[in-house]
Amino acid sequence: MESPMKIILLGASGVGKSQILNRLNGNEYSATLASTIGVEFLGKTFVVQDAKIKVQIWDTAGQERFASMMSTYYRRSHGVVLVHDVSQPSTFLAMEKWRLKLQDHVDSEDCKMIILANKIDLLDTDYDMQKTNKYASEHGAIGTFATSAMTNCNIEVAFQNLVTAIAKKEKKKKTKENPTMDQEKQQSDLSDPSDPSDPSDMQPRSGVVLTLINSKTYRSAKNRRSRGCC
Repeated sequence: MESPMKIILLGASGVGKSQILNRLNGNEYSATLASTIGVEFLGKTFVVQDAKIKVQIWDTAGQERFASMMSTYYRRSHGVVLVHDVSQPSTFLAMEKWRLKLQDHVDSEDCKMIILANKIDLLDTDYDMQKTNKYASEHGAIGTFATSAMTNCNIEVAFQNLVTAIAKKEKKKKTKENPTMDQEKQQSDLSDPSDPSDPSDMQPRSGVVLTLINSKTYRSAKNRRSRGCC
């Protein structure tokens, strides 16, 4: 892509969007990190099939009073990350409001979406992903991820998979617009799973669902014991 890929984070205030951005920036978790006022963004480079892709990840304020000014930043988005806090059921319901606002400005077919069930570190009991998975399948999300910014669980892999999916879509679009492209390049697959050196083939840890939504429960820290995730 000639211009940076644009991904936006959407969700209610306090679901952990700023902490997620902070983790992507390579920083440690900070319990005192302030909520976003207005918009912040991070520039980050991802690698997909040996190609470096520049990405701008926009963190938008979740407060209702900022909703009108946010509309400007929805436009020309290639991907969206909807976030809810698993310890606050109301934030799951709030995702629909943000998804509908996005729809007013972006064609859903042109914008890939993933959903993060965030703050799983707060749970003492198992988290049932079924509701998140159902919402994802109903609204065309390409995957769901159980995440924790505090423990850095599945943050990087979630975005890597989203960037890879967008890159594949953009390549297919470019091929359609330019049918004289080299045939060998047309047939190449950006996310070839047979290439073990490809960072885009990062495997998600427990509680992650990609495209085929088939995992039902995320095991709590109490029940995972020493499995090494989150």
